[in-house]
Amino acid sequence: MFELVYWCGINNDQGEFITEIVEIDKMRYINFGIDKFLKFTNESGQVNIIPIENINRSKELD
Repeated sequence: MFELVYWCGINNDQGEFITEIVEIDKMRYINFGIDKFLKFTNESGQVNIIPIENINRSKELD
């Protein structure tokens, strides 16, 4: 599980930073810098795909 902080919005003027506890596939996380998008599942089971550039911070939880 990871704590992920990312920008959710349209362009740069409408939106907000969201902090969620998410599950990220290990191979996706290893290729974090190579991929252009990150696919993750949040605690409510919703699958999201966001551009890597929208990620502010990610931290692996123990």
